[in-house]
Amino acid sequence: MELELRNIHKSFGDKKVLEGISFHTTAGTAFGLLGRNGAGKTTLMKTLACLLPKKDGEIRVCGIPIENAGEIRRIIGYLPQEFGFYPEFTVKD
Repeated sequence: MELELRNIHKSFGDKKVLEGISFHTTAGTAFGLLGRNGAGKTTLMKTLACLLPKKDGEIRVCGIPIENAGEIRRIIGYLPQEFGFYPEFTVKD
């Protein structure tokens, strides 16, 4: 999967979480995010998964602008470390 991020910013109130993040991966490249608690790893992943909006900058997933969330969601999967589900769901659901 190809990812392209250019000058990404995200804040929660006065707290800057992502500040000027830029990188580019090509198809077939594996990468990981390492950092201390509060470094912005989860915020970046949620932004890439179209769950949080970015403030500034440009993101493309496989050449698709992040603003086309429906198209991106059809080609990616995201499973956070902690996730929620509806208790009444069965395995079949």
